[in-house]
Amino acid sequence: MKYHSLKKTEILTVLAAVCFSLPGCGGTEKKSEISETVSDLHDDSAEKEISNLAEASDELTVWIAYWDCEDDIDTLKTEADKKDLDVRIILEPSTPTDELDFPQGASYAVMCYNLYGNGTDPGPKADLDFIKEMYTKFKDLPDISFALSNGGYDWENGTQKATQKKRAEIEQLIQQYKAEPQRDTNSGALSFEYEENHTKHTIWYADEETLKQWTEELNSASGGKVKVSLWRI
Repeated sequence: MKYHSLKKTEILTVLAAVCFSLPGCGGTEKKSEISETVSDLHDDSAEKEISNLAEASDELTVWIAYWDCEDDIDTLKTEADKKDLDVRIILEPSTPTDELDFPQGASYAVMCYNLYGNGTDPGPKADLDFIKEMYTKFKDLPDISFALSNGGYDWENGTQKATQKKRAEIEQLIQQYKAEPQRDTNSGALSFEYEENHTKHTIWYADEETLKQWTEELNSASGGKVKVSLWRI
């Protein structure tokens, strides 16, 4: 299965994001809203930048993108421990779990989305088979949670060029063009088409019902309840 892969970056994002657990999932997480970046962790700037972030909030979770950068993770984990900060490592779907070591003491979140997006044909951020695949692949990692995302993408004129859309923006388009979204049985996601300035657009997006179905699929795969983080856009 091919899925949309985010571009690799040498900039590791540090977020103290507001996270919500969906009803029926294990645990609830709430952190203050701060978004910063830690630049090259191979130099001496990492300790200073993390210190500044620690002073900004008493409840700071460090999120980093896992791009085959085990040395960077070890560096960040060491510096974060000095400041009593939590480290959460964000894993993209293509992370080779059988080839990498995952540091103890950190928590992990796998992005259960980007099955379709910019650079692919139109489709949902995730479908039920993809959700089940993500659970099977990442279930054995320590302190793992599964990140779901609402909102969606807007594709132009049958191309693979897509723009991310927030739920509020999508609702505005539905009202403006009197669209009637249809729910896909394989993903639980919604889609509709509209035309603007003689250009056809196709939108796929996730709503509350979609997130519920994805969560139920994770719980069904686990035989219990899994920890789910909701990324709201």
